Amino acid sequence: MASVWRRVGGIAGLWALCLALSFGCATRKDYLKPPKIPEELRAPPSNEARFSRPVEYPKEVLNEDMLAKKASKLPLGALKGSKGGVSPGGISN
Repeated sequence: MASVWRRVGGIAGLWALCLALSFGCATRKDYLKPPKIPEELRAPPSNEARFSRPVEYPKEVLNEDMLAKKASKLPLGALKGSKGGVSPGGISN
């Protein structure tokens, strides 16, 4: 007799679990998501100089070649590779 009640309790528990799962999945949670805001175009403020004037760069930096300037400061032969040392193959000259 105890095994019959155990089986009835198991079946009732399975039905309760199925019922809880079906109600838990069926609810909608739209309240968690904020409402969608429509897109709008906002113009930048016209009284700020960075928006009302074109971009200005310093005159002394505008046409300066940094690579040529750096190369002119290096001593002669500084850019040449050395003959001695270890090469990638492990053999030195």
